[in-house]
Amino acid sequence: MALMMIFIAGCAYPSDYGLEGKSVKYHAGIPGNYKINETTLSISRIDDYNVQVKYFKPDDIEDQEMNGVGRFVENKGDLYAVVKDKNRYFVAKILDASDKILEINILDENDMGANTKFKSTKQFTSFVFKDKNIFSKKYDQKFRRL
Repeated sequence: MALMMIFIAGCAYPSDYGLEGKSVKYHAGIPGNYKINETTLSISRIDDYNVQVKYFKPDDIEDQEMNGVGRFVENKGDLYAVVKDKNRYFVAKILDASDKILEINILDENDMGANTKFKSTKQFTSFVFKDKNIFSKKYDQKFRRL
C-alpha cells in the first residue's frame, strides 16, 4: 500500500512502524502496471514475498511520488500491503486483484488523525487490526491494468 501509500486521494498515513504478522506470498495477479487518470502505479516481483512499488501522482501544487519495497500480511482473511519508503511505512488493504484491476484502500491520515502516534510495531498493528472500519470506503481506489 501502495500499494500504497501516498496512494491517491487524501493523504496516506505515514507510520514509523509496519504491520506485524507473517508475510504471505504475494497474489500472482498483483504485479503489473496500473493507472487511474494521470496517477500511475507499478508493482514488480522481487521474490515470493516482496515487491517493488513505484507510485506517481502529478499535481499542480506538488507531485506525489513513492518508490519502496512492499510485503503482504494476512489478518483474519484480509490481505494488507505494507510498503516502506524512506524509513516510513504505508499500509493498504487489498480489496481485489484481477487481470484487469487492482482495488485497494489506503490507511489515510484523515481517518487516523494526523497526530496519531505509536510507540511500537505491536501497538500500531493492534490499532489497525482491531478496527476494520479504520479503512474508509472513500479512499477505495480502482486502478486499471495497462
